[in-house]
Amino acid sequence: MKKTYRFILAVSLLTVGASGVYVLQSSAEGPQKIEAPAQNTVAPLLDSKSLQEKMINAIDNYQNVSGSYHALLRPIDVDEIVHFEVQQGANPRSHITVKNNKTSTSQETVFDGEYYYKLDHLNKEYVKRKTDVETAASFDKTSPRHLTKESGEAVFTHRPDPSFASRAGDVIFPQDYGFWLTPNNHQIVGTEKMLGRSVVVVEGKHDDPKLAGNIKQPSLKCG
Repeated sequence: MKKTYRFILAVSLLTVGASGVYVLQSSAEGPQKIEAPAQNTVAPLLDSKSLQEKMINAIDNYQNVSGSYHALLRPIDVDEIVHFEVQQGANPRSHITVKNNKTSTSQETVFDGEYYYKLDHLNKEYVKRKTDVETAASFDKTSPRHLTKESGEAVFTHRPDPSFASRAGDVIFPQDYGFWLTPNNHQIVGTEKMLGRSVVVVEGKHDDPKLAGNIKQPSLKCG
């Protein structure tokens, strides 16, 4: 059975286009606690196509973002706290830490503009590798991002993240959520206020029966 779910996209983050620090704290359970400078930004209700475009190219619309969120996905046994500090623009950088609440272990990654570091605190080791920054910088965002094969299979083109902040992507670069938006699986139901900003509320259904049957009230809130 399909389960209805809801997520809220703070479109003001994607439309302001100015440098600043945005803080996010969210959890799949219990009351939400979010702290950030209040702004009197009013966003109009978007159509699905415009909303999808903002989601799959979100990194074009901010410079600096920091925050944390709780990833709790019981069907696939995920319970993690993700902290992130990310800089986009001319000098992309990132610092991500992920704490596994089940094992009490943590992972840490750092991108300094040229090299990507993955730190293993438990074994006191790290891996350093040179990144392909040119590919991310030269990506043509105007090229088709969603194609359909003759067999009917959907093919999505993911845009590389210049800051290499993959674990923060669900919040600051939600391409996967954007690709999910098709005309038949969701509807824009209105707007709400969060952090003094107008946000778009989207409701839809999970096609994955494992997720649909086990998550009671999943949500995503970005700010």
